[in-house]
Amino acid sequence: MLELENSDSRMKVMSAICDYAFEDIEQDLSIFNTSEKIILTIGIPLINASIRNFENGKKGGRPAIKNPQLEKDILEDRLNGLSAAESAAKHNVSERTVKYILASAKNCAKSAKTTDTLTDTKNLNKNNNNNIPSLSEIKSFCTANNLIVDPKEFYDYYNEHGWELVYNWKSLLKNWNKNQLERQKAKDSSDPYAGLR
Repeated sequence: MLELENSDSRMKVMSAICDYAFEDIEQDLSIFNTSEKIILTIGIPLINASIRNFENGKKGGRPAIKNPQLEKDILEDRLNGLSAAESAAKHNVSERTVKYILASAKNCAKSAKTTDTLTDTKNLNKNNNNNIPSLSEIKSFCTANNLIVDPKEFYDYYNEHGWELVYNWKSLLKNWNKNQLERQKAKDSSDPYAGLR
């Protein structure tokens, strides 16, 4: 393992690395001893690569495609039944780029669809208040499905906070039950004497 002899040597190398990375000041390697030169020779290319990645906008991810016409053409190719390889050859890009564009478009479509669904749900519930259950309906559903949720607590919570965002109260009630079971299980596992009572 390569080690620097003393703290002065370490400080000298760190100072040179910081000067190069932050101030763009290149050091004359002739003033350093052999082990210091080795560390700087290894470190400087790594700093250069990091600076290039930062300037290219990579920051650890794939750079954005900045050609909207290419994106549009590739999406049209997909609609016309061309494979990713055929589309890549047609537009003189890599198959990976085509797949990236298609995946990005798919993710955008998913998020737009989710937003539309939420908007439709809100409008549906605001226009149709017939889907608000009574306390007796909630009690009978809990009994029929062996749910441990307190029906009155559920009913009071949504009467207070509003039923506008509730699309399916039965699945929401099952979700409450699942969460309550998980909380109870966590509480039981944190109590070392739970099994002894």
